[in-house]
Amino acid sequence: MLHSAISYPALNALLDEHAARLRFAYLERETRVLLTDSASGEYRPKLETWEHGRAFGPLLEVRWRRDELHCEVHLLTEAVVALPLWPEASIAARLDEQARERRVLLAGVNVATLPPSHTLYDAQGGAWFSPEIVRPLHYPLANPLARRAALRCMDYTVDGYTVLTRLCEVVPDER
Repeated sequence: MLHSAISYPALNALLDEHAARLRFAYLERETRVLLTDSASGEYRPKLETWEHGRAFGPLLEVRWRRDELHCEVHLLTEAVVALPLWPEASIAARLDEQARERRVLLAGVNVATLPPSHTLYDAQGGAWFSPEIVRPLHYPLANPLARRAALRCMDYTVDGYTVLTRLCEVVPDER
């Protein structure tokens, strides 16, 4: 795990450099949350408008948080990544040897599984419905008819307790 404070142009360059390994993006700002396929590029033109972001794929997550003029950035991976002038994060030395895989179920069921009389029913799928959320949810899944969606994650632990979670990918879940 590496950590650094970098500028937005440097963050964009880092995301470009690792683009082939970053399939998804999760972003937050005061008025919006976005979970998207990073290939869409939807989040890149105005990267600095997001308070917090995570671009991720099966083997790497680039995580950042806006801080005045720069970004605090962490690279999380089990692989060896050599970036000059990027120190290893202080917690890295204390992490347990093996990360643990976990799936986090995302809210909602596919609108294709709703009764046909439901207002949001759509046989084509591609959106998920949860009664607690007032709008349809959209997840970047290849299968628009997947009943549920989940995040596949890797938990990093210290003495068996989870201290960090790396996002890996959005996957279908049939629970």
